[in-house]
Amino acid sequence: MNTESDTPPQHPGDRLRAELQLRKWPQRILAQIIGRPDQVVSEIVSGKKGITPETALQLGAALDMRPEFWLELQDAYVIHHMEQDGVLQARLAEITRRAESVVLDPPRRGAVYSVKQSEHTGNYIATVDAYPELWAAGGSEHYAVRKLKAMVAAARKRGDFR
Repeated sequence: MNTESDTPPQHPGDRLRAELQLRKWPQRILAQIIGRPDQVVSEIVSGKKGITPETALQLGAALDMRPEFWLELQDAYVIHHMEQDGVLQARLAEITRRAESVVLDPPRRGAVYSVKQSEHTGNYIATVDAYPELWAAGGSEHYAVRKLKAMVAAARKRGDFR
């Protein structure tokens, strides 16, 4: 989800086109500089082709820009469009549901749970966190489980969970 604004992210080719215009470089000059066919640059600029890590490195060297900049643009663009896919979103919701339903054996001594409520399902999720003071105080898994239940009850009372 694009949290910075309601405007969908632009294809990296739009930004590349702007860079070329700013430098007054034709696409074929950039293609020659980075050692790629003219068609590759043309397809990126027209939005038909994405930025690969290799291309990002080449653009970074040619335009004196961070290669990560180009990959971040590409990733934001791809993720935004994937988020619009209802079938994929349904599969991701199912993955989230399955992950939240996993119950493992209690953690080994020294690790303790904290609790949060899932945004997707409303289920409470226990996660292993570093709260060694709980172990030091009680010294047993039973104490940690009791403390966990008390933490959940206190969080519910405070209204931390929906």
